[in-house]
Amino acid sequence: ITTSGVTLHDNLIFNGTASTITCTDTDGILTFDTEVAFNHDITLADTEVIRPKLKDYAETVQAHGDKAATFNLDYEDGNVHTATITGGTPTIGIANPPATGIAGALTLILTDGAAGTITWDSDIVWPGGVAPALSADGTDVISFITVDAGSTIYGFIGGLSFS
Repeated sequence: ITTSGVTLHDNLIFNGTASTITCTDTDGILTFDTEVAFNHDITLADTEVIRPKLKDYAETVQAHGDKAATFNLDYEDGNVHTATITGGTPTIGIANPPATGIAGALTLILTDGAAGTITWDSDIVWPGGVAPALSADGTDVISFITVDAGSTIYGFIGGLSFS
């Protein structure tokens, strides 16, 4: 479907990888009056979505599995990450944050965080300047947010010792 100053009405369903929507209107706005179903990924390439009304949504979870060595929480892999620390001295880094002026949040669901000696990404700042004491036998929820392309990443606890 190619549009030029057109508002698309009624229910539209796009199936298969050959479905393409191109908007050639001078303001670059494609308007749908009613429900549109996309049965494949939609890549917006950092294009702003204005005033969405979300009825339901989900976030991609990146499962890192058992870790005793360095690993990264990569924004491009999803905004929720899980891992279990099995010992060692892992460094937990953060990769591919969004550009300056765009907020990027990550949540880490970490099991047995005190089973190893964690070194955190050097750009993470913690309340009071001290990284949290994690659970040796339980699950901790840790969140991170940045607004300056990862130069400063604010780390904070959502909860400790879930069992």
